[in-house]
Amino acid sequence: MKPKIGLAALMVWCAAIFAQVLPGYAQTLGEEPRRGSVERTQLLNTVRPAAELELGLPVEFVVRHLRVDGPWAFLAGDMQKPGGVAIQCEEIRHPGDCGLMDGFSIFALLSRQGDRWRLRDMHIAPTDVSWSSWPDAYGVPCQLVLPDTFCR
Repeated sequence: MKPKIGLAALMVWCAAIFAQVLPGYAQTLGEEPRRGSVERTQLLNTVRPAAELELGLPVEFVVRHLRVDGPWAFLAGDMQKPGGVAIQCEEIRHPGDCGLMDGFSIFALLSRQGDRWRLRDMHIAPTDVSWSSWPDAYGVPCQLVLPDTFCR
C-alpha cells in the first residue's frame, strides 16, 4: 500500500524546495538594476498595476531577485501594503483564494519594447514553480528565470 501524502505535507515539501532554490536564484544571467535607479522603478511600476488589480489593494514589493538580460526582465519577490504592512487574507479581492496561495509572493516576466517595459506574464503566490514554462513559452533565457540546475 502506498503512503498517502496530505495537502499540508505537500505544502511543507514545496516550501522546502522553494527555500533551497530561491537563495541562489537566477544569479547566472543578467544584471540587477540598482536600487533607486530609473530602470528598477520602471520595472516595478510596470508590474504594480496588475498586482494591485489582482489583489484589490495597493502594494509595494520586497524584491528578492530582479534581473535584466537584454530585452527581458524577471522579478521574484513578495508583496506588502505600502509602508511595509503585511497583507491579510481578508483584505484581498478574493479572500477565499488564500487557501490556494503560498503567501503573497510574485513572479513576473517583462519584455522591453523600445524604451518601455511590458508585463508578459505574472504569477501571484504560486504553490509550485509555475513560471518554469516561460523559457519555452516566451523564448526568455532559462537561466534568467530558473537556477542553472533546472536548465538544459
